[in-house]
Amino acid sequence: MSHIAKGANSCVPSVALRVAVRHETRRGAPLVEAAALLLDANGRARGEADVVFQGRPVHPSAAVRAVRWAETASDA
Repeated sequence: MSHIAKGANSCVPSVALRVAVRHETRRGAPLVEAAALLLDANGRARGEADVVFQGRPVHPSAAVRAVRWAETASDA
């Protein structure tokens, strides 16, 4: 398993991939927000629709989707 430091970015292969983000729920622990950028062949996002996050959880192509733990707990 790879770990990414706070504020860091990471490239991933263009194959099926599941990423889990975990954080501590103790008082004073920072909030966690994850996002995915879909990039074109030139390494650029084409626009807002290429950003997937909690507020826009599914890319128009359905290639990427963000789900909450409660939605995936039965998959564990």
